Amino acid sequence: MRLFTDVGMIPLMKLTSDVFARYPLVLIEWEDSTFLNPGWMWVSELNAPLAGCVSVGFLVVDDQNTKVLACSLSDREDQSDIQLVGSISIPTSCIKRMVPITL
Repeated sequence: MRLFTDVGMIPLMKLTSDVFARYPLVLIEWEDSTFLNPGWMWVSELNAPLAGCVSVGFLVVDDQNTKVLACSLSDREDQSDIQLVGSISIPTSCIKRMVPITL
């Protein structure tokens, strides 16, 4: 069975071999802020939990301050740039663990 992407019938193996080298697939466990209470409350009653999050995607930005994941990539014919959709920027300081995903 030959699989194709939805981006101009590029064979899936071409997309993975060319793109995974530059943009690895990763799982990131991270903590986010939460909205505590919409009304008045006593400081003594304050409970400030963080939201534990898990995100999976292609790591398209990996620097000291942020990691950006994209859920979908398209390389088309031009190998100099990649189109992406469904991205999230995660502050590096919020990351608990980042794990590469191998297929």
